[in-house]
Amino acid sequence: MDRDDLAEFFAAYGPVSVKRMFSGFGVYAEDVCFAVFLRGEVFLKADPSSVARFEAEGSTPFSYSQTKSGKVINVNSWWRLPARLYDEPDELAEWTRAAVAVAHALKARKKSAKPKSSQKNPPGPHLPSGNSTGRSAEPRPCALTRIGLCERMRPVAGAGKSWRRVGLWGPAPGSCACC
Repeated sequence: MDRDDLAEFFAAYGPVSVKRMFSGFGVYAEDVCFAVFLRGEVFLKADPSSVARFEAEGSTPFSYSQTKSGKVINVNSWWRLPARLYDEPDELAEWTRAAVAVAHALKARKKSAKPKSSQKNPPGPHLPSGNSTGRSAEPRPCALTRIGLCERMRPVAGAGKSWRRVGLWGPAPGSCACC
């Protein structure tokens, strides 16, 4: 199948757009990819609630073999279109509507899962971008503070090597409040 054949194949559903994807095509409707055409076969988007319908038809998920290890990977979000649907456009349209709904749900779930940026402690211009270790929320010294060149820091009298941000933080032993 080529681009035009795929658009015609899903015509009973409605207008679709077909774009190159990997070694095949992605089929889009309503701004979501609901089907892919790879290795001469059509695969529809699926989620755990729709997988049973594919299994009942004897379909299998998209799979590929890793080059180095030879391990077979199953991609459970894409399931092979049941063979009988190639000749039943009305029922194909129903399956297509279900696949588009799954793609919309996945897109909404991905949007809501994006982490919101925190403006609580934005890093300064010369600071590391947060604690990559995921441990303590305690700030760590920036590179400029460690060598004594951080202009935003000053020594706290009587606190040894403790530093504080001018006008904002109190003593924070062993840390730089810039970070």
